[in-house]
Amino acid sequence: MKKNLILIAGVVAVLVAVLTFSRPKLDENEAFKILEAARANYNRDNLGGALEHFRILLKKYPSSKFAEESQRFVIYIYEKRQDYTGALNEYKKYLKKFRNTPFTAEFSYKTGFVLYKFLSKPKPARVALMRVIKEHPESEYSLKSKELLSEIFKATGKDEETVKLAESYGVSNKEKNSDGLNISQMEAYWRLGKHNEAYNFAKQIPKKSQQVKESTIYWQLLVKFEPNKENYSGLSEAYQRLGFPEQAKIYRKKAGLSR
Repeated sequence: MKKNLILIAGVVAVLVAVLTFSRPKLDENEAFKILEAARANYNRDNLGGALEHFRILLKKYPSSKFAEESQRFVIYIYEKRQDYTGALNEYKKYLKKFRNTPFTAEFSYKTGFVLYKFLSKPKPARVALMRVIKEHPESEYSLKSKELLSEIFKATGKDEETVKLAESYGVSNKEKNSDGLNISQMEAYWRLGKHNEAYNFAKQIPKKSQQVKESTIYWQLLVKFEPNKENYSGLSEAYQRLGFPEQAKIYRKKAGLSR
């Protein structure tokens, strides 16, 4: 029994020694030289050469202090090439290894963005975007995630989910609802018949906002709660832009405008 234990201990010691000596020693000077070559290629738009050097650094020195930058620039290269499937794979690698950097929220959001916009996968996109909201509530990408989620919910006929998003994940201390998010939430409440709540969002949107020009719901709300010449005129113009001249004529008349 004792001999067996000694034998096992010897085998373990040999394995540890082999692993130790086979593992590449961390040489930050060499890693930096590889990084410089990668940067130089990237700045010359030699993306192939840059990608090769960044990957060499990541493979040879995965624990280097330059690994995070290298992985980040691998992502930028795929984005420049508009290879969104490749970029998605690199986002996942980055987020697995680097969880708390100034770029974590951005790449988490981009994961959802690529899944929805380029790969037509709304379900996993929703999961990724909700993760951003929960894990990075103070980040600008939390607001961007809410905007994109609202777009996904509208496209898939889930207005109640947009309402839930508004009620469960309101703006954080550092956020202010964008016009786009206010419009999405306003329209969702309107379609669900909750006009008072919809009007509360409408009041937060400037009339000069580019995004409300074609929103008949916005102007219908204002006409409902603030029936005046300006709002009748706004609704008329919205209908006209959308190609409904008869409805436009009705509200031009109510606004007291000539034909």
